[in-house]
Amino acid sequence: MNDPRPQPGSDAASASHEFPVAARAPLLLNEQALEPSAADLRQSLADTQLLHRLAIAMAAPGEPQEFYERLMDAAVEIMHSDYASMQLFFPERGEHGELLLLAQRGFNPDGVKYWKWVALHSGSTCGEAFRTRTRCHVVDVERCGFIQGDDLASCLDMGMRSAQTTPLISRAGVLIGMISTHWNRPHQPSERDFRMFDVLARHAADLIERAQADEALRESEQRLRTLAERYRTSFDLSNVGKMEVDATTGKFALVNDAYCRIVGWDREELLRMTPGDLVHAEDAVWDAPRVAAFFRGETDQYSGEKRFIRKDRSVVWVRVNCTLFRDTNGAPRRSIGVLEDITEQKRAEAALRASEERFRSMANTTPAIIWTADPAGAITFHNQRWLDYTGIDPLHSSRDWPRLVLHPEDYQRCVRAWSRALRLGTDYEIEVRNRRHDGQYRWFLTRATPIRDTEGRIIEWYGSSTDIHDRKQAEAQLVEADRRKDEFLATLAHELRNPLAPLRNGLHVLSLAKNDRAAIEQARSMMERQLGQMVHLVNDLLDLSRISRDVVTLRKECLPLAEVVHNAVETSRPLIDAAGHDFSISVPPDPVHVHADGTRLAQVFANLLNNAARYTEHGGRIRMGVECRGGDAIVTVKDNGVGIPPQMLHRVFDAFTQVDGSLEKSRGGLGIGLAIVKRLVEMHGGGIEAKSDGHGMGSEFVVRLPVVASPAGPDREDRAREPQPAKVRRRILIVDDNRDAAASLAMIFGLMGDDTAAAHDGLQALDVAASFRPDVILLDIRMPKLNGYDTARHIREQPWGKRVTLVALTGDGQDEDKRKSRAAGFDAHMVKPIEPTALEELLATLHSASR
Repeated sequence: MNDPRPQPGSDAASASHEFPVAARAPLLLNEQALEPSAADLRQSLADTQLLHRLAIAMAAPGEPQEFYERLMDAAVEIMHSDYASMQLFFPERGEHGELLLLAQRGFNPDGVKYWKWVALHSGSTCGEAFRTRTRCHVVDVERCGFIQGDDLASCLDMGMRSAQTTPLISRAGVLIGMISTHWNRPHQPSERDFRMFDVLARHAADLIERAQADEALRESEQRLRTLAERYRTSFDLSNVGKMEVDATTGKFALVNDAYCRIVGWDREELLRMTPGDLVHAEDAVWDAPRVAAFFRGETDQYSGEKRFIRKDRSVVWVRVNCTLFRDTNGAPRRSIGVLEDITEQKRAEAALRASEERFRSMANTTPAIIWTADPAGAITFHNQRWLDYTGIDPLHSSRDWPRLVLHPEDYQRCVRAWSRALRLGTDYEIEVRNRRHDGQYRWFLTRATPIRDTEGRIIEWYGSSTDIHDRKQAEAQLVEADRRKDEFLATLAHELRNPLAPLRNGLHVLSLAKNDRAAIEQARSMMERQLGQMVHLVNDLLDLSRISRDVVTLRKECLPLAEVVHNAVETSRPLIDAAGHDFSISVPPDPVHVHADGTRLAQVFANLLNNAARYTEHGGRIRMGVECRGGDAIVTVKDNGVGIPPQMLHRVFDAFTQVDGSLEKSRGGLGIGLAIVKRLVEMHGGGIEAKSDGHGMGSEFVVRLPVVASPAGPDREDRAREPQPAKVRRRILIVDDNRDAAASLAMIFGLMGDDTAAAHDGLQALDVAASFRPDVILLDIRMPKLNGYDTARHIREQPWGKRVTLVALTGDGQDEDKRKSRAAGFDAHMVKPIEPTALEELLATLHSASR
């Protein structure tokens, strides 16, 4: 620093010699007095100039590190020091924070390395100032009590003997760092030095704070730029449509490529439009008010599914989600949202709805009850059939609806089975009785199958309940029919064996009687009765078979009903008399005519009389009556016999049914008579009814037949008196592998005046017929060597065989058997056993037709 005093040879010095000594004495005294003030002024001027240079240096452009270096130069100059350093505080380091060396002057490399980071426990002026938050000055480090160890060694190694550290405090009072100066000798700075250094420290703190703010700003801007770039990249590259809308104008401010692709408009076109311009007119009705409320700021969120109209006029379904952003005053500023194309989802939903509708339609048209249940077993769907049947809706009623529907006897069994299926996840099947809305119970077969997801979890149960009541009844009827069949077969065997024993005994009597004509006649009469019984049984079976197949042909004519009734009584009289019954009959005085087959109708009444005789105890009472009621003829047969239980009244007309089939109470018969009676009466256009008050109270059968007008032509007696054609001697060939059957039939026709011959197989029949040249051939079907069909064809191929009357005599009586016989050339088909009179009538008819 320049000495302000005048130097020798200067103008001031020269001028001083111009004043007299006496005059200069007071002046010198004044100058001496003013000299300290002038020095202070000069020092202040120098300090001001220094601070001015510092301010200019701090204001010059540059990086933060350049400012830090300038601060170090100023610190050395202000404090007349040999060293200087500045540290920045990092509170997150160490246990309580550490100081980082930002800049330094005079440090050797080892010192820079050693003092790069200073901790709180450091034995240095920095550590002490850090701990006390005040300036720390050490005149001589070798005499300082807290600078020790490596810290002292480092100071001495760098030549530091004195040091001071001043904390750097931010404007907000926060410690942000330290600034220090060091001397290579013990040194005590002046107050002026500290005052000037405090000004420098203030500048340093402001500079660090500004640098930190600038760095934070740069980092924030960089983050914003990064976020903006990421947002822009995400906005543009996303497969999801994105948009920004100006809340004040309602127009698009930004859209990405995916948005343009979804809605089918260019970006430039969309930026001139509003989202509402895209909405389908039908959806805009409900959507526009919601969008308007959103942009008014009534809500910060908007979402919805709607249809957009694309530029090509096609429709796309979209899902929109938007968030509203506001300005500092809370007013709506802009909306940011995303757009998803859900067209395929909507199509899938529509297809699912259509599928569900088809399922419901199918479920409601099927006769079965269709239902679904959740994994816990609660009903989730049922078809209309369920409501129609039960009248109960399980979806809206209590969970106790099963008790209202299931039969009490089936409830627990059903609940246990369903609970087990739910627990094990197995198929469910059960037969139960369900209550109908009118209170009637019907049998149902209920099945359910679990539906599982890809992981095997049950998500639903699909079930059906099918009405099997009719099937169950049919099964019960089949079981009952099977039982009755077994009873019938047992009865048939019993009834057929009964006449076989006396027949066998009769044959033995004939062999022993020799010339005892009375014994022979008695045996013959007995055998004839027993054979008649067997024929009756077989004829009943054949009648039932023919009637059930509708192959019986009625020869109807106008008949007086009284005549038919009397014929029936004549047939049944022996059985009635044998039982000692009291029998009476009443008929109206005026004739009642019916259009009927006299033989079959007499069979009906005879059967009723026979039953009355059998099922009435010896000496009982039987009443038969005929009367007219309106347009019907009523015939009743009433007895005081065993009666009919109430539960059997509707079954007595079923085939193979007997009121009491126990062996000790068997009255004979096969249990098919009333079935034949009912069918024959119905074939005559009438009806029959059974009545009884129960066991032991007798029975009554009422037959109703339509009445017809009296005939105007000749009556039956006149026709009977007409002359009959004379008997013609015929040549008859009988072919049957059963030799006894063939011989007995040949014997019958021989006794009737016909010439007969016999053969026992088809080939033999052809040889005999070629020489015998018969008029009639009675031909069995099932024969050895050549069956009856083929034998008939061969006969018809012969010139002499074209005029022969061929009659099939066989045990096969089905429709197909008769068709085959006609195709083979037979003129008639009769089923064994043959009634000789019926055969004779047939041959007479065929002979008359051939003439």
